[in-house]
Amino acid sequence: MKTKGFSLLEILIAIILLAVSLLGLLVMQSRSVGYLVENNKYNVAMDLTGEYVDLVRSYKNLVYEKSIPNALYYHDLKEKTPFWEDGKIKKVTQDCTSTTQASTEDDIAVKLACWNIKAEVSGITDTSIKIVPSRNIIKVTLFWESTTNSSGSYDCYSEDTSNPEKCYFITSAEI
Repeated sequence: MKTKGFSLLEILIAIILLAVSLLGLLVMQSRSVGYLVENNKYNVAMDLTGEYVDLVRSYKNLVYEKSIPNALYYHDLKEKTPFWEDGKIKKVTQDCTSTTQASTEDDIAVKLACWNIKAEVSGITDTSIKIVPSRNIIKVTLFWESTTNSSGSYDCYSEDTSNPEKCYFITSAEI
């Protein structure tokens, strides 16, 4: 005797297949959100390093040891400037909204304070500056803490195996 319709076994198999495929979609969605968050942090770090390099370039006469009169280039980057010291971007705690600056140093301090606030709000936890004086290049590195994804691993690449949750972004720029 033939009956029309599906058996209970066929319905159970269809439900199991549907559940497995939906679970796969859920895992894929959660991973994509984690990658989106980390990519956003990389984009913010890229914007911040670009803004920092532009700030340094706008006051390039303060970052070089010597300026040759009537020369087309500067040379010999300083180890300590209004922008960096001890291999780190200078932390400035000052009112970022001040519009009347008495000197160039005050103007730099206000702009650097604004930059520091943006970096802090963006989750930047540490900075590094490396100077290549012979080529007038600075390497700006920004660090932030990574989040773990659903599998428990970190969503960013880190060379520091003792601290894999520390992400970084490096920009090299000629000043």
